[in-house]
Amino acid sequence: MIREINLHARINKNTSIHPLEKIMITLISLILCSYTVNIYIICINILLISVLVLRAEIPLVIVKKFLMIGLTFSLISIIPILFIGNNTSIVIIVLRTLNGAMTISLLSLTTPLDHIIALISKSEFLRDIGDIAKSMERFLILIEDDFNITFKAVKSRGGFNGYKKSIRDFGYVCSLVIKNLFSSWKEIKDGLNTRCYNGRHNYSFEFSINTLRVISIIIYGIISLSLCIKI
Repeated sequence: MIREINLHARINKNTSIHPLEKIMITLISLILCSYTVNIYIICINILLISVLVLRAEIPLVIVKKFLMIGLTFSLISIIPILFIGNNTSIVIIVLRTLNGAMTISLLSLTTPLDHIIALISKSEFLRDIGDIAKSMERFLILIEDDFNITFKAVKSRGGFNGYKKSIRDFGYVCSLVIKNLFSSWKEIKDGLNTRCYNGRHNYSFEFSINTLRVISIIIYGIISLSLCIKI
């Protein structure tokens, strides 16, 4: 899924927009809905983010994946509240989850990670963090690809047939992926050394801030904060 998200982010029509503008929208949306308990404000924010998602022409199939993952984790918080009987809290948690999933999908599917890391790398103090994040991204993609290949191989041989067998086979797949990772690490290290890799990544992206968009984002933040304080 990581590779799929990166590919969609690179071809999205909003990729050329300065990543700082999209990060500002993301932070305002997440902080706003985490602070307020007013259902109407959260719904309005969800509607606004939904409009931005549609305008960005983001594939709704991937957005649904974000929503399903978010709602699955929110069930962990909802189950204890069910015994208390506080329906308002349950609605707020669900709405916050929807808003968070929509907001994160908007950022991740319109902004490649390279753009954010390039922005971070402009600071000498944060450059190492950006290099670590980029290396971690590649590492996770390798693990994900190996997991998918191993999962399909086990399933094609009659695996995951039944509840108990599925649990056992899933553990087998995870252990095999970890084993392959350790066994291939020496080859990865040798490959990096032969290419004289020193752990640094270089970026050559050029971005320009749109003043009108920045002013609109600031106004959106001020109005949202004012509504949270008054209500």
